Amino acid sequence: MIVAFGVCVSWQRVLLRIYTALGWNKYGLAGFNYAVIIILITIWLVLVVATEHLYRRGAEQGLLIKRGSWTLGILVALLGVAMAIGRLG
Repeated sequence: MIVAFGVCVSWQRVLLRIYTALGWNKYGLAGFNYAVIIILITIWLVLVVATEHLYRRGAEQGLLIKRGSWTLGILVALLGVAMAIGRLG
């Protein structure tokens, strides 16, 4: 959960940097920020439900550790990409 939260925060920062780098309306920044947060939270909730289903099926099949490490690897990769993009600006 902590890694997933870090991914959401990192991508929110990246999207806000992209918004400001494009020089769009500074008054629209707050609305854009709220939209990004709502979209990221919605995506996060959908992924929580899908991951829980994946873990339940993995526990029945004896693949829980493999699926857990696979999920953690994806989250760490997304976090790394967001941090790399964030350092470019």
